[in-house]
Amino acid sequence: MQYEASFAPKRLCNWETPAQRVKTPISKGPGGRTEIIVSANGHLLPSAQKTMTSFSTGYESITPKRWPDAQRGPVAPYGGAANMGYKGIATSYLPTSSVTLKNNPDLPTEVNFH
Repeated sequence: MQYEASFAPKRLCNWETPAQRVKTPISKGPGGRTEIIVSANGHLLPSAQKTMTSFSTGYESITPKRWPDAQRGPVAPYGGAANMGYKGIATSYLPTSSVTLKNNPDLPTEVNFH
């Protein structure tokens, strides 16, 4: 009651207000049955599976796309070295088995060979 005047259309300079608001459909849930995974005091039940913890986040099995897969065997056209150029930009003109990585771009003599 005390805040209604602050949000009145006339006060907000909303001179045109619809006579009846168009009702939007209420969103439904994803469906299925709700499964209880915690007890009344908030502890996880033994039947519930932990999906992500501080030691396993689910991303352990994903290899980064930046590095070639060394598990392919002898059919791979590269030796398992980096195939990225400066600032992580993929290069096709560098030999993939001996990409040089500069430790300090300001010093041309300091280079690591991988």
